[in-house]
Amino acid sequence: MSKLMVGVLALAAGAGAASADIYSGYEVGQYTIDLAGNVVQDGFSGRAVNINYDRWNAPGSSLQALYATGSREVADDLNMVGVGAGWLSHMGLSVANVNNTASNLTGGGGAIRFYRQSDGGFIGGFNFSMPALNLAAGGSVRLSFAAESLKALNIFLTDNIWVSTQFTTITWSGAGSIDNAGIQIRNPAIIGSSADGIYDVTNSQSINFGGNPLANNAYFIATDNVPTPGSLALLGLGGLVAARRRR
Repeated sequence: MSKLMVGVLALAAGAGAASADIYSGYEVGQYTIDLAGNVVQDGFSGRAVNINYDRWNAPGSSLQALYATGSREVADDLNMVGVGAGWLSHMGLSVANVNNTASNLTGGGGAIRFYRQSDGGFIGGFNFSMPALNLAAGGSVRLSFAAESLKALNIFLTDNIWVSTQFTTITWSGAGSIDNAGIQIRNPAIIGSSADGIYDVTNSQSINFGGNPLANNAYFIATDNVPTPGSLALLGLGGLVAARRRR
């Protein structure tokens, strides 16, 4: 049984409060990047791409708090809408500095992972690097990966998923710990829905904040239902095998 599946079962038993991990904060900007952290132009055209879940684009006033995650893998449940399941095309997340010192968060890297809600099974994931940042205490940014930049990963998402963020490295202008890295809690949802709870995969702990704020991470997810080149090759191979059997 996966760690996340254990967490799904734990959620059914009720979530524990974690108000000590909530901080006030503000947003200083947003960047479109590639997986190496380079700031790039976003070539989003809307072709066959569907935004299935969105809290990332919620109005600025809905940035309710910052949540300290540190190096823990923290997952949120996303119930997507639209045309149904599809290939991950691009997405957005957030990075925050909850350090109480004068040190600024200047960069780092992390990992994104996807799990099925139905059984907690792992779907896929990827690593990413951040652009050059200069986040003072309480500051946060939203990061998005350029349109279709994630499609080559061949990650096929179902409608109901868990999405997790885990920071693996954090750099500082002075003294600082990875424990002082965090994410935005952002409401309401623009597209899709999420229950009032997140899950600490690392420590197998269910978390909510008693509804103040609602425990929902700042994500957006977009999928593309056009098959990837890799999947087209597999379909073609399957057709060839079927044709040979008919002969």
